[in-house]
Amino acid sequence: MWQIGSHSIATVAVVDDDAGSRESLGWLLSDAGLEMHELKGPLSTVNKECAALPKAAHAVICDHNLSARANYATFAGAELVASVTMHGFPAILCTRYAATDILVIRPLLPYIPVLLPPNELREPEELHDALVECVAELAGNIPPERKPWRTQVVVEQVDNTDRTFCVSLPAWEIDQVVRLRLEDVPEDLRDDIKIGYRSYAMANIGTDRMDRLYIREWTR
Repeated sequence: MWQIGSHSIATVAVVDDDAGSRESLGWLLSDAGLEMHELKGPLSTVNKECAALPKAAHAVICDHNLSARANYATFAGAELVASVTMHGFPAILCTRYAATDILVIRPLLPYIPVLLPPNELREPEELHDALVECVAELAGNIPPERKPWRTQVVVEQVDNTDRTFCVSLPAWEIDQVVRLRLEDVPEDLRDDIKIGYRSYAMANIGTDRMDRLYIREWTR
């Protein structure tokens, strides 16, 4: 058992539609002296799984793409991680992801303390560090790269074919545009999303990684 902050962690749930990946994480947990609660599927709804996990485990490691194998889950792993995190449960999103995945993950990033590719979660020390980050953020200790700040957002591109658009953040040190989904903007602002439109939102502009930036709480 690991004692991390106020959390005693002895059993970790593993949510992944690939049996081989679940087995690999099981070996990692065994090396760490922890037990695995393996979710083989099919899974129920996000809400039901969120309610069930704290009864079976003390933390969870979850893949994002859970629908590659039939009948495993009807939701994305980022949804589950965000949901359990909002209920105070330590959760790690461990996944390989592409640009299309980030579009889905980005609006949930405020509630995903740790996002790691599988090659960064192979040793007990890496697992321990990830859980320390989770527990610290659950306790309100938000690191600078995760802390949101009010900042100006400028619309640079609009793609009506897939209902996405790109923005720049003048206060962010990274000189790149960020692609977002129109559905992630408040409904009363969507008609305003045109090239050159300026608004304000909360964003973690302390991050130096495009795939870790989130933008939320838009205002005019």
